[in-house]
Amino acid sequence: MVFVDRNIDYRLRSYNVPLLPNLALLAIAVVGVILFHKLVLQRRTTTKESIHAGSGRRVAIIATAALYCYQLVSFYNVGFLTGWDAGIVREASILPAPLSQTLAADGSYYSYFSRYPNNLLLLILLRAQDRIRAAVVPQMAEGVFFAIISMLLVSLSFYLFTRVSAKLLGQGRTSLLADIVFFVLVGLSPWYMIPYSDTYGLFFCTLMLYLLVCHVDNPLSLIALGLLSAAAYNIKPTCIFVLISACLVWVLESLKTPIFRKAVSNVAIMLLAFVVSLAGVRAATEKLDITWDDNPRFTISHYLMMGLNDDTDGVYSYDDIVLSMTQSTVKAREEVNKAVTKERLETYGPLGLARHLVKKTLVCFNDGTFAWLAEGDFIHETVGVASDDSSNFFHSYIYPPANASEGAPYRLFCTIEQALWLVCLVGIPLGLLRPRRHRGWTEKECNSSQPAWLVIAYCVGAILLFLLAFEARARYLYLYSGYFVLLGMYGYRQASQRLASWHVRRPRRQATPRLDSKE
Repeated sequence: MVFVDRNIDYRLRSYNVPLLPNLALLAIAVVGVILFHKLVLQRRTTTKESIHAGSGRRVAIIATAALYCYQLVSFYNVGFLTGWDAGIVREASILPAPLSQTLAADGSYYSYFSRYPNNLLLLILLRAQDRIRAAVVPQMAEGVFFAIISMLLVSLSFYLFTRVSAKLLGQGRTSLLADIVFFVLVGLSPWYMIPYSDTYGLFFCTLMLYLLVCHVDNPLSLIALGLLSAAAYNIKPTCIFVLISACLVWVLESLKTPIFRKAVSNVAIMLLAFVVSLAGVRAATEKLDITWDDNPRFTISHYLMMGLNDDTDGVYSYDDIVLSMTQSTVKAREEVNKAVTKERLETYGPLGLARHLVKKTLVCFNDGTFAWLAEGDFIHETVGVASDDSSNFFHSYIYPPANASEGAPYRLFCTIEQALWLVCLVGIPLGLLRPRRHRGWTEKECNSSQPAWLVIAYCVGAILLFLLAFEARARYLYLYSGYFVLLGMYGYRQASQRLASWHVRRPRRQATPRLDSKE
């Protein structure tokens, strides 16, 4: 299994340095999960279960508030502003108005947004936040305010996740375990302080799943799903997998059933709302009153080419960026990208391509920190009060030493995140122990949790295929991290139920006398 093989050398491996090998981490984590289930199941009573169900929402609110407070305190102590793309969007968002003059006059900003137009909506959102900051807390720095909003989105994502897990896994111990895993793996991961498309994408994907699971029978939720999908797509294009998966599930799984017409009407409502929302986003970007140059724009052929780069194992390649930038038009760029892609495929051959995909899989899926600190010019400017104090608790794992393998707190952070991530990955195939699909759906089953599980599975499969085909980045998994947690916990629940039923049947077989026995 490639997820637990750490003997292969691949790009960005040095950023994730857990204290133990993956096999040892997995064994310890799985034993911990089994003991957790075994102990709490032995002590479980009907009264306790009802108390948990009744107080689940209050507990979720308290945990969400505690998570947000932790994030605020950590940022106050060791917060920092980033460079790379997040820095460009942040700095452009605080340019003096109107942008039609200030941004268009700056060659670097103008060229960047012409090349990556998907960041325009994020630019508009950050400018709106800056106006709120100027009206409410003008003394606060813009970057700090953006980070506070980003942390709020991650904390709200945790609350939405608790509602989804309670609905799909029941108000019991499996959902509680899922909440704990999400709280640590995602909520405590320092990515919350980076106000970029990842935290926004996490919130949108979790919110859309919440609507699908908890309010699927409400027509307004279908409209909201379409509207949110278009907005999310214009911030993080891979968010579109939620809408595509929902449409596929409702149509394909309802074929030749009484609810097919209803499924088609639901899809039509979502798609109509999606188109309307796309038009709204287009109108908002046109309101900037900037005529963008389409020639620098990178198309999907560029990311396909870069994903086949053998020198970088499919990770970001500066040479590939330069190659694409030197082409003067989109058409010329696509022709060069396709030619290089064809050449690389021929050079690989079947076995070479398989080895390359194994490395890309490790790059993306063998990092429970989601490639924390792996971006260029990541820590651009520190803003926390104790950013230079290496004895500070938060500093010890957010800012590892130059040699990351020597920083014990940072390695402990990697160990915990890696162990939880491996638990989720290994739990996913266990969910195949019992089929979820029935021969025909009734309207009641359409509104049950079965379609939601299929949507989650489709999204996980889609992001896997996307990362194998295009640029490899573990960070791109962050927005679907809750989906992985849910599928993993579902798998362990299925395995636990199978083991329990096996233990029940086994004594019965032993106690049943043989028919051919003699008295």
